[in-house]
Amino acid sequence: DYYEMKITDGILTKLKSSGLIISGHDYTVTAVYLIPADSNGDYAFYKADTYFDAAKATVEGTRENEVFKADLAKVATSLKQLQSEGIAVIWRPFHEAAGGWFWWGKDADSCKKLWIAMFDYFKSQGVNNLIWVWTSESDDSSWYPGDEYVDIIGRDLYSKNTSDCVSIYQSEFARYGHKVIALSECGTVGLLSEQWSAGARWAWFMPWYGKADSGSKHATDEWWKDAMGQTYVITRDQVPSMK
Repeated sequence: DYYEMKITDGILTKLKSSGLIISGHDYTVTAVYLIPADSNGDYAFYKADTYFDAAKATVEGTRENEVFKADLAKVATSLKQLQSEGIAVIWRPFHEAAGGWFWWGKDADSCKKLWIAMFDYFKSQGVNNLIWVWTSESDDSSWYPGDEYVDIIGRDLYSKNTSDCVSIYQSEFARYGHKVIALSECGTVGLLSEQWSAGARWAWFMPWYGKADSGSKHATDEWWKDAMGQTYVITRDQVPSMK
C-alpha cells in the first residue's frame, strides 16, 4: 500500500548509516478502511473522514480491534527486522491526539488505552528498539499515558512566533521537565536562534516540508540558515557513537 515503507536490504544498509525517524501522518499504525462512502481515498486519519471508533479498537470482538491487532502484528514484524540490524527507532504514534482531529483523538481514555495496548503488545513480541515519543497539546495532562510508557515529550507547532514558541516550551517543561522535550513537528515558527536564546531548548526540531496556507514555505531559506548556523545544532553525522 502507498503509505507503507518496504524494508529492503538496501534500506537497512542506509538506515544503519544514517538513522531513522518514523513520524507524521501516513505511518500511523492503522490503515483504517472503515471510511464513509463519499470518501475520496482508502486511508483516513482525520476523525471526520472515518467511521473507525478508537474506543472499540481495544475491545475484543470488534472490527476495530481486528484491524488494530492485525496492524500491530504487521508493524512488529518490520520493527523486529530493524532491531535485528541494531537499528533504534524514534517512535511517535498517535500524535496530536488531544487536538481531536485524528481518529485516535476521540477522548483521553480511549487514546491512553490505544497507546498502552500498543506498548504492551510490542513488549510481548520482544520489540525493544523503540524510543517512545508522546506528542503533547495544550491542557492535555489527562491524555498522558504515564512516565513508564513515554521516553520523550514532543510538541507540534505551526504559525507561532518566537514568543509563543518559548511560552509553550516553558509550559511543557513545567509539566514534563523530567523528560527530554523536542519540537517534534513544526511549520512556520520563530527563528531557532531566537527561541534558544529565550530559553526554548528543544532537543531536536523537525520542520514540515511543504507550504503554509498562505502559499509560502513553512521553513524559509532564512530560517534554515539561522538554524544550521548555530553551534548547538548538529547534523546526524556529528552525533557521537552510542555503541
